[in-house]
Amino acid sequence: QTGRLLPVQHFVVTFTVPEELRSLLRAHPEIGYEAIFAAGSETIRTLLKKTKNLGSEKLGFFGVLHTWGRDLKTYHPHVHFVIPGGGVSDDGSEWLQVNADKLFHPLPAKQLYKKLFVERLRKAGLYHRLPAGVLKFDWVVNIKPVGDGQAVLKYLAPYVYRIAISDNRIASVNDQHVRYRVKPSGKRSYVTRQLSGESFVRAFAQHILPPGFRKIRYYGFMSPNCKLQLAD
Repeated sequence: QTGRLLPVQHFVVTFTVPEELRSLLRAHPEIGYEAIFAAGSETIRTLLKKTKNLGSEKLGFFGVLHTWGRDLKTYHPHVHFVIPGGGVSDDGSEWLQVNADKLFHPLPAKQLYKKLFVERLRKAGLYHRLPAGVLKFDWVVNIKPVGDGQAVLKYLAPYVYRIAISDNRIASVNDQHVRYRVKPSGKRSYVTRQLSGESFVRAFAQHILPPGFRKIRYYGFMSPNCKLQLAD
């Protein structure tokens, strides 16, 4: 209804790259991370602009970059975009909402995201570095409804300042090894793992962002540069 905000279903859309591409992103992190942000955000805007999904370009959402898993040895660059399931009509007169359980279909999202990501690599001069056959792989785009968004904000918030491993997970350090604790997925208790000092530093360093890189990006009416006026 015009002038009235109804309860909004939020969604988290996660964009990543095939495992075979991770070494390329590790070698060129700024180009790779920018490509995930740019291709992912453009995919969201393009698909929600379609009438069958939302039918508006006036959206607002944000993305958070994450590169590690439960074990800092894992290098898994991906961006979580948090999206209210709606937007402002093109004439600015009302709030539009998508269906409560559907933002857009994952298949066209995967296809468009792959196309846009590869275009970014081509412009950066890295197209020739793509692994053979990677364009035939299934590129993951995960779309998940998250209710009012409070739980996902609680999950993502620590990553704003968190590093790949905190001091309290390091069990011991000596001249040869570092022992640290990891909680495997689906388990309640921690296990202890060990790396040589050099391997530990190498594992940690792969998660250091390029200087000045912004790991959180705001788009549309969530951007501080947006001039759209939203009613209270």
